[in-house]
Amino acid sequence: MSNLGRKKNLLGFTGVLATSCIFLASSTIAGKEPLLAQLPDCTKPQDKFEQDFCTFKPDCKKQPTQLDLNFCAAQSARVVDRKLTQVYQRLQAEYREKRSMYKVDNPEQLLIDSQQAWIQYRSKNCEFSRSRFEGGSIAPLVHSNCLERTTKQRIEELNGYLAGAEKRGIF
Repeated sequence: MSNLGRKKNLLGFTGVLATSCIFLASSTIAGKEPLLAQLPDCTKPQDKFEQDFCTFKPDCKKQPTQLDLNFCAAQSARVVDRKLTQVYQRLQAEYREKRSMYKVDNPEQLLIDSQQAWIQYRSKNCEFSRSRFEGGSIAPLVHSNCLERTTKQRIEELNGYLAGAEKRGIF
């Protein structure tokens, strides 16, 4: 296959996988190595082909192709996930500092356990959502949209805990 054909193949097929690999780094296809391991190492591109792949950044406002839609949805889900991490860490710190104001022994540990269970729920729920389109080019978009939507709901929930505690004078 020519380098141009190889490039089109990578950006057309593997590129779609690349956007979903952010969340599927440990997933495997038919028992093979994780998807992320199948992609070029963007910290050290070996040739022009890999460099082009690693610098691919579509205009998320135009979104003309499925690849662009998949990439932009994954990017948006990452942004929301970082926001969740910030809210969660703030709530965790508040529980740690104000531990004595609660009737349970370790409210911080309850939060940690709750968050771990929620992460498992989000993963399984979004895997199920994506499974309806498995093998299709839209599957990564469906998965990323599910992650973003579910994560936004969790942010609202954790912010509610923060607001309620602030009203009661705990935080």
